[in-house]
Amino acid sequence: MSWIADAVVSLAILGITYALASEGCFGAAVAALNILFSILIALNFYEPLADLVVKNADFLSGWADLLCLGLLFLVSFAAFKFGTESFTPNQLRLPALPDMLGRLAFSLFGATLCVGFLLILLYTAPITRIIGGMGYDHQPPFKMGIDRKLLAFMQYTTGTTFPWYEKDGVDDPVYGKAKIFDRKGGWLIDHQNARPYPTSGFGKVPAPETPADIPVTQ
Repeated sequence: MSWIADAVVSLAILGITYALASEGCFGAAVAALNILFSILIALNFYEPLADLVVKNADFLSGWADLLCLGLLFLVSFAAFKFGTESFTPNQLRLPALPDMLGRLAFSLFGATLCVGFLLILLYTAPITRIIGGMGYDHQPPFKMGIDRKLLAFMQYTTGTTFPWYEKDGVDDPVYGKAKIFDRKGGWLIDHQNARPYPTSGFGKVPAPETPADIPVTQ
């Protein structure tokens, strides 16, 4: 049933691409950047916020990651959208061919980011089944692994572009003492291990017996 997940993800990308393309080349580019920076903010800050939620609302412990990740993304995206609509021109006139190619490229980029983030958001949900019984190693759609590539990009940016250095942090041979998101590359498998699993029937996804450090870029 893995083809179901690939089909749903592909259709979602095409649908969002169509919606963003209607904004024109400039609008699609701005929307893609808004989505990108909103994802970076959400993934960077959701863990401490989720810890705070768990400490103060134990009944939400199973949903803390999902709620905090989704809330941070929505708030960030709304703020970026308000800012860009207020302080940037509504439209830039371009020749027909550059406009068509630009809107296609930027809208596809933004849609891929959006769907990749939605997959990551889905992995944090305490549910027994994900689309078509999809597991951490599925790499949708069709082994392109947009979720893994987004996590790998996040790991890279926290080590190079937007690093936070810890005085007593781990001295990484590549990133030094920067506070790296998902340093061991085990985010996907860790969240799969944390979910409940059906023991039989449609959507059965056997949990790995032991955690493993699997790089997200594989």
